[in-house]
Amino acid sequence: MANTFRNFSAKNIATSNTVIYKADVSSHTATIVLGLTLANKSSNSVKATAYLTSNTVHSQSSGSPNNSTGTGVPTDAQAFTVLNEVPIPSGSSLEVFQGQKMVLNTNDILTLKSDSASSLDSVLSIMEQTS
Repeated sequence: MANTFRNFSAKNIATSNTVIYKADVSSHTATIVLGLTLANKSSNSVKATAYLTSNTVHSQSSGSPNNSTGTGVPTDAQAFTVLNEVPIPSGSSLEVFQGQKMVLNTNDILTLKSDSASSLDSVLSIMEQTS
């Protein structure tokens, strides 16, 4: 297996969803999120929200799958909240995945938004593992 390490950065995150990464990889490649750092550049505290949009996430809600097929695989792409309005103090940063990992499948999308326009920058670190 070949491993490729990559960083993706986004400046001035908007108040609407901003795509920071789309897993445009082959079905033989897994993307592993190693870290996501958010930096507050403003003079005020801001709130950050992150979503994973996926049509391959397996989910259980109240003991039953979240779609009509009964497979646990969503029939349409769905957005799952990864980070919800987490406050980041002025001039500081937040490491979202401290010691944790997230696996992304083909066409999965990570988006960010801030409650204050152009106040956040982000750096996403990933490893693409090709079989």
